[in-house]
Amino acid sequence: MPTPETPAGSPRYAILDAATTAFVEAGFAGARMEAIARAAGVNKATLYYQVGDKTALYEAVVCRLFEGAIQAMETAAAESQEPRARLSAIAHAMGRHFQANPGLPRIMAWELASGAATLPQAALLHWSRIFRIVAGAMQALGIDPVRGYFTIAGGTMLYFLTEPLRQRVAGVMPGIPLALGVSSPEAMAEFLLSNLLPPLKNQE
Repeated sequence: MPTPETPAGSPRYAILDAATTAFVEAGFAGARMEAIARAAGVNKATLYYQVGDKTALYEAVVCRLFEGAIQAMETAAAESQEPRARLSAIAHAMGRHFQANPGLPRIMAWELASGAATLPQAALLHWSRIFRIVAGAMQALGIDPVRGYFTIAGGTMLYFLTEPLRQRVAGVMPGIPLALGVSSPEAMAEFLLSNLLPPLKNQE
């Protein structure tokens, strides 16, 4: 995503795009700086000058992905003051962001598998902002924020992560519901919300 600090077409933008692909495909440990520089069309000296070492580059990539998610969910949260409508808008925004930025759930899968061993401190702070946005909407509805957050975020992330598997299943077992899944990020959000919201009806 272009920003005033990193406009599209700039060397830094090309580096971050190439690095995102590398970290998504190989994780932090498997990504190679030489390959990232080559994919970005720059030499290693330019890469280090524009961003820094591998740790700094990874932080820039992960934070850029999180910043986009924060912006999308803050915008969604501001759409309505009604608690259910707000939570629904946030869940939809999360699904759309994962669909538009598939690198985020895939990088988080690498981190979850390693116990978040390489997740930068700055990214943890970004994640905490996302959690507060979602948790605030859930607390207004009497939903446990931790369980509720991981129902929405975890379910949405797993759905996008399993798309290659579902496509393979569709190739060998046409028509099976697992292969077909749901039709859109919005449909997935509604399915997950339906598991959280019905018990609240008795409290209205």
